[in-house]
Amino acid sequence: MKATKLIARKRPRLYPIWDSVVSQVLGTERAHLNPVREALRADAGALHRRLLSIREEAGLPE
Repeated sequence: MKATKLIARKRPRLYPIWDSVVSQVLGTERAHLNPVREALRADAGALHRRLLSIREEAGLPE
């Protein structure tokens, strides 16, 4: 898990972080990219839009 956190920190748009919390929420042990991708695309991208909204409300840069 340490390597994925380093990669995610360096390239957050390319590689999403994966740790025990993400694993528990997604119910995955290793193959987490597909569930994350599917979740972001589900419901016409509702989760993706919500995350973008949260980022904007928090005043974080793109």
